[in-house]
Amino acid sequence: MKNRILVGAVLTAALAGSQAVLVVPATAAPETARAGCSKRLVIAEEKLNVRKTASASSDSLGTFPKGAQASCSANYAGGDVTACGSSGNTWTQIKYGTKSGYVPFSCVKFVDPS
Repeated sequence: MKNRILVGAVLTAALAGSQAVLVVPATAAPETARAGCSKRLVIAEEKLNVRKTASASSDSLGTFPKGAQASCSANYAGGDVTACGSSGNTWTQIKYGTKSGYVPFSCVKFVDPS
C-alpha cells in the first residue's frame, strides 16, 4: 500500500510539472536508493561537512567546498538537520574525491552532467 501511495505522489508531481525527489531510509537497498539522483551531480551551495552517516552528530570525513561538484549516490531520510536556511531530515549521499558520505539535502543543487 505504501508503494502505491509513493508512486501516486511521484506521478502527480510529474503531471503537475514539479520535480519529485525519492527519499528512502538509509537501510534501503542501494538499487532502490539510487532512483533519486542517479546519473546526476550535486553542487555545494556553501562549505559543508561530509558526514559518515546521515546525521549532523556523525563524524566529519572532511569538507565539501562551496561551488564544488560531486557525484550523487542517493537521497536518504536521516537525522534532523538545520542548514542552509532550511530544516529537515533528508540527506544526500555523495562521492567527493576519495570520500563518500552525507551532506544535507537542502545545501546542494542537483545538475545533470554535461
